Amino acid sequence: VEAGEVEQFVAAYAEAALVTAVRPQLEAFVRHALASMAVGKAFDLLSAHDLELLLCGSPDLGKFEELQRSCKYTNGFTAESPTVCFFWEVVHAMPEATKRKLLLFCTGCDRVPILGLKALEFVVARSSAETDHLPTANTCVNQLNLPAYDSLAMTRERLFAALEHHSGFGFA
Repeated sequence: VEAGEVEQFVAAYAEAALVTAVRPQLEAFVRHALASMAVGKAFDLLSAHDLELLLCGSPDLGKFEELQRSCKYTNGFTAESPTVCFFWEVVHAMPEATKRKLLLFCTGCDRVPILGLKALEFVVARSSAETDHLPTANTCVNQLNLPAYDSLAMTRERLFAALEHHSGFGFA
């Protein structure tokens, strides 16, 4: 390989190793996966975009007011609890990127279900942790566990810290 052809060689090698070499296995995997899904004839009507929406959710963030209206509360929280009111005030003031982090923190996915946020079955639960603790989440059940913070500032500070420093699966 000549010095001027190194970039072209690397690109061709990467294409051969990462695409061409595994194409038969990847195609077999996709065929098997599609055959395993009992989707019926309607599947043939889906475009690639439709399939992506079904599998991954919508990239459109939607309105968090829908999420608030459909939210359930447990462990002593109600929609009128001060901490819950602080939480929603903080959420509605968040920029889109932070709202996506909140979704990822609480659900394990930063995308919205195809039917919108109202279909998320989101739960805000009162945590027994002291107020110096950060919120946690149970991603399998779309549940945010909030200590009973007693101010808007504390709720904002702790929630943002949890979102910025979480390591996955709702732990900060």
